Amino acid sequence: MSSSDPASPSPPPGGPHPGPDPALDAVPGPTSPRLQEEYDDAMHAFSREEYDSAIAQLKRILEVDSAHFDAQLALGMALYRKGDFPAAIREGHVAEKLQPKEQLVHTNLSLFYMKSGDKVKAEHHGLQARIAGWRENMNAPATPAPEGDPELQLARPAP
Repeated sequence: MSSSDPASPSPPPGGPHPGPDPALDAVPGPTSPRLQEEYDDAMHAFSREEYDSAIAQLKRILEVDSAHFDAQLALGMALYRKGDFPAAIREGHVAEKLQPKEQLVHTNLSLFYMKSGDKVKAEHHGLQARIAGWRENMNAPATPAPEGDPELQLARPAP
């Protein structure tokens, strides 16, 4: 059957795509539906402890978008769960380059170094994680707090 034959099967509209669609991958990052779907699939595999599958999917994402921070962070953790501590540390440092002040990066690196037996580096990254947490707590809230119940407000001077 030829592709123009009306009897030849074709994928259903909105159904699974038979192959890569360059239009979907043209804009990497959070705006790419294909990358988000791949990331969701990788996290699902991770949650089922299918680390090899998760690692392969995360690497594919990073081939398209090397700055995909969540994929980079998850790749380090998947490698850690497999027991490949040197690779987990290496990928953790790549995530650190993407977001050097991110608390979770340093928390993960501390865990990876501790499991690999390097207590000094583990403590260093543990401290960096605490500092990042303090820094985050010092930032002002993005939106003002809601007024709440007027009866519970302290008396305010008239304007």
